[in-house]
Amino acid sequence: MTFWCTLQLALGSLWKHKVRTLINWLGVLIGVASLILTDAVAGGAKSSIQARLEEMGKDLIFVWGGQRQRAGVSVWMDLSEGDLEVMRRQPFLEGVAPVVEGQALAISSTANHNCEFRGTTGNYLRLKNFKLALGRNFSEEEARAGTTVVILGKAVRDKLFGSANPINASVRLGKFAYKVVGVLEEVGNDKRQDSVVIMPVRTAQQRLKRTIYYDYALLRNRSILPIEQSQQRVRLELLRANHLKEDDNDAFGATSSQEILKSYRQGSQTFGYLSLFTAAICLISGGMGITNTSLMSVRDRTREIGIRMAVGARSRDILLQFLMESLAVAILGGLSGAALGVCLASWAAEVTSWPPIITVRSIAFGLGSSVLVGLLAGMYPAVVASRLDPVVALSRD
Repeated sequence: MTFWCTLQLALGSLWKHKVRTLINWLGVLIGVASLILTDAVAGGAKSSIQARLEEMGKDLIFVWGGQRQRAGVSVWMDLSEGDLEVMRRQPFLEGVAPVVEGQALAISSTANHNCEFRGTTGNYLRLKNFKLALGRNFSEEEARAGTTVVILGKAVRDKLFGSANPINASVRLGKFAYKVVGVLEEVGNDKRQDSVVIMPVRTAQQRLKRTIYYDYALLRNRSILPIEQSQQRVRLELLRANHLKEDDNDAFGATSSQEILKSYRQGSQTFGYLSLFTAAICLISGGMGITNTSLMSVRDRTREIGIRMAVGARSRDILLQFLMESLAVAILGGLSGAALGVCLASWAAEVTSWPPIITVRSIAFGLGSSVLVGLLAGMYPAVVASRLDPVVALSRD
């Protein structure tokens, strides 16, 4: 029997048993789609983390307050002006930018947008490597004086003003109006950074947060010391300045951009492994479904197999037909799963902070996996069918 005749018989059998074919097809489809989506999300996360590291810089240190004992009671203490002065005196630090932040509703004359406000000093943009698309930065004098000026993130500008130039326009946050003096370039890899309003630190403290303290401080390390040592030295100097024990690990917290991105990498890697494991389980389940339904098909078609053998079909013809049936289902499921995985990844790119990256490698791997599953899952039923005794097969009802 020719290859094409065997293929036609296999496809005809699949069409005849539509429900079984559909169940097997769905199992492979879900597995392949999961594999492609998982690889795309993991690749996007890795690329986004690398981009954030380049944007943020490898030499940033974040310092915040912590728990301290007051009259026998543990209380939370944010950073004070005295703490900032201690950090500014350190020769191994290039810059210090205090930050006060929170949530607010930004309102223009035509729209409103929920965003994050961030009060800081004029060197904040330089420390974070943020660039201005329009306008100017506020000065250190404006920061100290609490001037009502703001710099809008790209998403805030788009929501409030669209394509219009917002420079010198008025934006209301809370009870007060602020003049727009600048617009940030799109950060891109971090949508949260695009939905921010930056203002002088005194302005945020007095008009929005109503505090004299700071949520955290952003520091840039010089190359004098490794960043880990600088991080430890900062905590130690703060503890000494506040007359606290040097082994008090709760009074001040500190981390670096490298530690933050390391935790991001570990989290995304763990997510990738778990997702790949889930996708593999889906593929294995699909393969087991193919094996099970193929064995049922062999049992239900025993007489048909006997008749084919009686009229001249060889064992290898029967083996090839059943193997083609399982491979056809797996390939169709693989192609459909690849299309679904690409569509899901494209949709995820619109809603996630790190857009998935679809690669030819992941699509090829998903299709190859489906073919392998179809081959392995269909081999045993095909061998069972090819070894049936035609006399015994014909004697069955």
